[in-house]
Amino acid sequence: MEKISKTQWAYLILAVIGLLVTWTQNVFYLSPETGGLVQFVKDTMVNHASRSITLDIVVLFLVCALWMVIESKKIGMKRVWIYIAGGLFVAISVSFPLFLFFREKKLKDLAL
Repeated sequence: MEKISKTQWAYLILAVIGLLVTWTQNVFYLSPETGGLVQFVKDTMVNHASRSITLDIVVLFLVCALWMVIESKKIGMKRVWIYIAGGLFVAISVSFPLFLFFREKKLKDLAL
């Protein structure tokens, strides 16, 4: 079994933290009692602060997705679309660290 580097551990820990901090909130909003997905989307744009954070994350997602596509082609990673879909349907704070984890693994494999 291949040893996981400290950097990879950091990426995994950040992915778990991203999952916990986003989905503990998402589960609340996605329940029918709170209005579900429609209300969630509406609430991301209720004031200047929420719009700023929402739009910042949208732009960050686009930058991360573009970089993941470019980087995966450079080093020969397959199925990058899974990380992009994960960013849309789970959270970019989960899928981007996972991409970085597997990128590190691929870079190690290429160095052998």
